[in-house]
Amino acid sequence: MDLAKKWCEGEVIDGAPAFRHAVNVAATIEEHHPEASEDLIAAVILHDAPYFAPADIDLDALLAERLSPDVLRIVRAIEREHEALSKGEAPNLPIDEPDTIIASAADKLVSIDSITARANLSSNQAEYWAQRRPFLNRVPYFLAFAAQAEPHLPPELARKLTVVVRRAADVTEQHRIAACRS
Repeated sequence: MDLAKKWCEGEVIDGAPAFRHAVNVAATIEEHHPEASEDLIAAVILHDAPYFAPADIDLDALLAERLSPDVLRIVRAIEREHEALSKGEAPNLPIDEPDTIIASAADKLVSIDSITARANLSSNQAEYWAQRRPFLNRVPYFLAFAAQAEPHLPPELARKLTVVVRRAADVTEQHRIAACRS
């Protein structure tokens, strides 16, 4: 927690403090996967460390030595999945790493739910979504991820992720079409 607080200070994810995002992802896992290991919880609290940790530290050594090799493995796997998402690649879930799939699913559930909730509060939906073109471009990835992840997730987490992703696809459909035309 101390590392995450320090590294997330001043950072924002989905319009909120980055540390709050990390804690919300951990809480989502605790709610839907109460038997989650301490390593999984630590990894999701630090899952954005590759982006926020100081550049002058050896992040891999620090995570492996101070926490555990499993925390490092999960953090780096989430980072690879984020990179694939950013590049527009198709999801390639590490089927042999269920903790990574659970962590990525919880991360998406929290983020997508936050973004669509803020859209609902916006007085100008078209403007809101026009400013979130990267999110619009990622909706097909989210749909594919949810479908692939479903059999590897705790049932209620799978259900909630599917609901949130489908809702995002529905509310963004006209805006994704408009973005393609422009």
